[in-house]
Parts: sequence; structure tokens; C-alpha cells
Amino acid sequence: MSNEDLEKMTDEELDEAIAKEYGEDWDPANFEKGDPLADEFFRRIGIVGD
Repeated sequence: MSNEDLEKMTDEELDEAIAKEYGEDWDPANFEKGDPLADEFFRRIGIVGD
């Protein structure tokens, strides 16, 4: 999935995609470094990585 596709997702769609990847009870602490879903999640909540 491209960054452009991720940016077009609603928050609900992003949540569903993360749940599909990490399970229903996902925790941001378990995100894999460099995962585009995780990057988009953190971008939306205002935490931008380096």
C-alpha cells in the first residue's frame, strides 16, 4: 500500500487496516519500525519519526 493510499484512508479505515495487520487489540508499542501503517498512524496523531 502506498503512502498516497494511506493518506486517503479515513481514520476508521486506517484503524481497520492496523487491526488486520496487528490484531484487534493492537498496541502502538508493537508496531514494526518502518511499517507504513505505523508511520501513518503516528503522523495523524502528531508524532513524526526521524
